[in-house]
Amino acid sequence: IEQRFCNTLHFDADDLLGQADLVFVDADHTYEFVKRDTEKAMTLVRPGGWILWHAYTWEPENSECAGVTKAVNEFFLRYGNCHQIAKTRFAIHRVAC
Repeated sequence: IEQRFCNTLHFDADDLLGQADLVFVDADHTYEFVKRDTEKAMTLVRPGGWILWHAYTWEPENSECAGVTKAVNEFFLRYGNCHQIAKTRFAIHRVAC
């Protein structure tokens, strides 16, 4: 497991392209950031790998997560195979093999 901390605006991960088994998206909760981080995650994860988002929710009372929810819902419409993990605020997607 390799964990990298950085500002995703300046994240250079060319050495990881298509190599990650799991990419965990948990950063700025605004729609623009989550969408960009998700697009970056898709370049990093290998076929059969996973993308996991934190702070995803369908519940209106968690308004701080609205950007995450919107970006993940759009991702689902484009790629499918995206699910909320029961009784959590996580969503997960398995990249097609």
